[in-house]
Formats: sequence, C-alpha cells, structure tokens
Amino acid sequence: MVPFIPYIAGFGLLAIAVGIAFSFIKQKFAFVPTLILLALGLVFIWLSQMPQPAGSWNDLMYVLFGLFFFFVGFVVGLITLLIKALKKPTEQIK
Repeated sequence: MVPFIPYIAGFGLLAIAVGIAFSFIKQKFAFVPTLILLALGLVFIWLSQMPQPAGSWNDLMYVLFGLFFFFVGFVVGLITLLIKALKKPTEQIK
C-alpha cells in the first residue's frame, strides 16, 4: 500500500464534493457529470489501496476502473467545455 494515495484520494473527493455543492448553489449543472465521474475514479483508486485477499486481481481491476473513469470524466469535461464555447461566443470585457 502506498501511504499517500488514500490522502490524495480523500482530499480529491473533498474538493469534488465542494465543486458539486458549488454547482448546486450556483445552479450551474453542466460539470456535475464530470465531477461525478472523477469522484468514481478516485473511489476506485482508493479501493485499490485496501488490503486484498491473497491471489486476488481486485487491486488491478480497481486501478483499471479508476483510470477508465478518470479518462471518461476528462473526455466528458472537454466535450462540455466545447459545447459551452460553441453555444455562447466569447464577449469582450467592458
């Protein structure tokens, strides 16, 4: 077990929870799916650090699922940014 990964995952989940709460307070829900997918990725990475039964491949599967959810969350975030950029052209700051 790598001792710093649970701390990174814990602080990351805390930051994601603050982001989701901020999204609900501001009523801007565009990035909620991205934040949920990133949270799932962190949860699976965190689960990979738990003690596993001998001869088990659970830790590898948790890491693969975690990386998959990180990648999907990143792609969903980029698509959301692209749609928001095309939907509303940039305006000059006055």
